[in-house]
Amino acid sequence: KSAYSCGDLENAQQLSELVLRECCCIEDKLHIYFLLVMILNSRGEGMNAYTTCEEVLSQLGETIPQSMGSEQANRMIESTSKMTQNISESVLSEMDE
Repeated sequence: KSAYSCGDLENAQQLSELVLRECCCIEDKLHIYFLLVMILNSRGEGMNAYTTCEEVLSQLGETIPQSMGSEQANRMIESTSKMTQNISESVLSEMDE
């Protein structure tokens, strides 16, 4: 995070990839994957960032739909709202990091 915050994107990416190789379970990797996607976007590598997100979602048993109708979108929003309704604002703000 420090290298990313200082604008040293290349070093931040290398360190993130090192940490990902050393972590054993997806739960330990999620924060680093989030940081890696931020780094990739900052470096103008949006497609690599998207691919990384797809890979992580796949590991979690999820997919990104190719298209979504309004009814499906409404169900997804409702489901997400229910999942997050009991999470405190401080926890949600930490997720942005």
